[in-house]
Amino acid sequence: MKNIFIILAIVAVGGAAYFAGSKQATVGGINSVSTQANTGSDTAVSNTDGNDADMPLRSQSFGYDQFLKLIDSLNQEQRDAVLADKELVNRVINQELLRLSFVDAAKASQFAQNENAQYLLERQADDFLVTNYINDRLKAAGIPDGFPGEEQIQQFYENNKQSFSIGERMPVWQVFWSIPKDTGKQEVAKLLKLADSVSSQLRKGKITFAQAAQKYSQHAPSSYQGGFIGMLQTADLRPRIKEPLMSLKQNSVSKPIRSDNGLHIFRRGASLPAEVLSLDRVRSQVVDGLVKALRASSGMSSLNWFEISIRQQLKPSK
Repeated sequence: MKNIFIILAIVAVGGAAYFAGSKQATVGGINSVSTQANTGSDTAVSNTDGNDADMPLRSQSFGYDQFLKLIDSLNQEQRDAVLADKELVNRVINQELLRLSFVDAAKASQFAQNENAQYLLERQADDFLVTNYINDRLKAAGIPDGFPGEEQIQQFYENNKQSFSIGERMPVWQVFWSIPKDTGKQEVAKLLKLADSVSSQLRKGKITFAQAAQKYSQHAPSSYQGGFIGMLQTADLRPRIKEPLMSLKQNSVSKPIRSDNGLHIFRRGASLPAEVLSLDRVRSQVVDGLVKALRASSGMSSLNWFEISIRQQLKPSK
């Protein structure tokens, strides 16, 4: 109790002592904050464009209430350290007064009117509001503070590495003709003849694969990309397609291959080996897994699950 009275006494004289040492607070080489602590008269802020505008100075309104809010914003360890050291209290007060002087100077300058600066300030204020609102709700719901922590994330990743692995895969291109089930034999034979001709032209280099895909392929999504289907995992390929694809040499073109859906001409690229993705690449998935586990064990609502995910996304990077 004695310490808190000493601290409050320091706060009482802290602001006056800070400004008594210098009648003008100079920030960035510009005398933008003019104080008149001795006379008690109204304080004026001089804008960088030379026009004076009366406005309150946060650096001069620092007192008991502001100090208590500042102390309350610290974590328990920091708060205990400050309250146990009178010199540290004085340094904290001086640092806060200096910070507020910069705030006053920035608000008095043209920088404060910059649209981009205003937008960034609004976003930071929004993120702060959302983060603390979510933290308050999660605390009320009994969710551990700081969940999930880095140690929990690391442990979950190590225990579930196989869930974050990618099997062998390869880039594949195709020219495709659809063959509906009610297609007659003559129509099928006609398509086979056309596919054989296109395949032959491709292997002889008379036409590029992109040209063939754009001209002949009936699979619109891949035809717009020069026939590129994507990176296909070999384990997921259907048997009738997997064997001929795997037997193809890199960048070679297949003969027409019949599947349940139609006719394909394939070209394949180099296979990529199976790998386990690093934690950095799957961090969001790991967090989701931890949240789902907590949700299942505690009976949390889906809203709280969503809020934990949002809190993790808004957590500032180190």
